[in-house]
Amino acid sequence: MTLQTLPRPDRPKAASRMVFSNVAADSFDWDWQSSRDAGATWTLVWHLHYVRVKK
Repeated sequence: MTLQTLPRPDRPKAASRMVFSNVAADSFDWDWQSSRDAGATWTLVWHLHYVRVKK
């Protein structure tokens, strides 16, 4: 699943998106990416790997 920001009038070529991947019952990956060229290319800002804590 990918969630992306809407264009802003003051920064029409800047965009950010969250990309969720490798979704499983107990884990998933989340990448935050940014673009300065209206989404033609994306740069990884951070990568997170979540794992459910078993109690």
